[in-house]
Amino acid sequence: MGSDPFNLFSEYMDLPGLHKKTFLKFAHGFYAKFEEVKKQIFSRAVSVVRAEHAREKGIELMENTVLDICVSYDGTWLKRGHTSQIGIGCVIDVLTGLVLEAELLSTYCHTCETTGTWVKGNTPQRYNASYDEHRADCCINYVGTSGNMEVVAAELLWARSVDNHRLRYTSMLSNGDAKAFVKVQQLDIYPVTRGVLKSYF
Repeated sequence: MGSDPFNLFSEYMDLPGLHKKTFLKFAHGFYAKFEEVKKQIFSRAVSVVRAEHAREKGIELMENTVLDICVSYDGTWLKRGHTSQIGIGCVIDVLTGLVLEAELLSTYCHTCETTGTWVKGNTPQRYNASYDEHRADCCINYVGTSGNMEVVAAELLWARSVDNHRLRYTSMLSNGDAKAFVKVQQLDIYPVTRGVLKSYF
């Protein structure tokens, strides 16, 4: 929810609204806390998945034990039509059904779109310094087409699976679109096989 829908909701509820800058200040604080919670949830999910797979395979689980697992992978976007500025890719363990990790990609940043555009147009000499200050908080972490977001997200998730979770996603269950699978194979981090999940909807 952005500041405009929030203020519209506040108006309907007969509550005071917030200026855009104030809203964004609170939103950034909320997002920072959400990141911490997200890491804790994914960490717990990984612990459960590792324990379940070790039990299933009958092996003793050590901290540095790397396990091969089968996962389901898919991506989705904020809106349809291959024009979305935000997309996400998710890895789900097939055995437990737990989400292990997700990668959010964005080509949009509200601060860049508003303040950045104004500064660039009115005081170009200040733009570079202003952007350098903003760079750490910028929401843009992807440049490219929205259709390729699913592929790039898969690349990032597979590349860090061993380092972050001591897991190898060696089997991918996915829908008929093979782009993400082909990209993961090209990375050649570890061998990956693929199962196709057909959609009946």
